[in-house]
Amino acid sequence: MWETIWNQFVRISDFIFLTMRKELFIFLTVFLFILIIYLVIKPIIRLLIALEWELFLSFFIAIILSVFILQRLPVMIEKEYLIYTIVAFSIYIAIRRSVALLKKD
Repeated sequence: MWETIWNQFVRISDFIFLTMRKELFIFLTVFLFILIIYLVIKPIIRLLIALEWELFLSFFIAIILSVFILQRLPVMIEKEYLIYTIVAFSIYIAIRRSVALLKKD
């Protein structure tokens, strides 16, 4: 049973290695790039969580996801307006955080 599954796996991997070299190289390169970024960012995020910077993490992830999604929209948004919007959002978050800190005291 397991030997048959293993033989099929080896057969499929041989086929992929022989016929899709370029695609496999691109896949492995991107995979390694993502893995390296993950390993670099993970300790930074642990530190930010330990410092209780949830607001900063939320802000950072929201900006990155927004830029990523907006780049894929068929409507072309000029970069100047995107930067203005990010600055305005940053000011909003800073004011909101300041008010929360002032209320805490």
